[in-house]
Amino acid sequence: ILRPVFMMENFISLIHSIKETSILTQDYESNHLLDLVCADDIGAFTAQIACDPFFFFKTFDIFSDNLSMQSITNILSIKLNQNINYVQSLPSSFPSLDLNLLNANLLIP
Repeated sequence: ILRPVFMMENFISLIHSIKETSILTQDYESNHLLDLVCADDIGAFTAQIACDPFFFFKTFDIFSDNLSMQSITNILSIKLNQNINYVQSLPSSFPSLDLNLLNANLLIP
């Protein structure tokens, strides 16, 4: 069983918006460490283990980098040759939900 983490290619769909606004926005705090993997790395790893019975019925968490959101933003700034800022899309003070109230409203016993 292969369990890849956040794929680096997920940022590709954001490139146009990032270039236009000079902002990367995600739900994480800027110092949050995100495990990342490239799709090519998943393919290479799979090719190495796919035919070896030693690896059958085992679970692998696959990641190649562990970067903060600020580090990702810095890399994007360099690669895009543009100053990019990171903005957390949800404030850290987001109110917690009252699950009892939520369950009552959803009619969950």
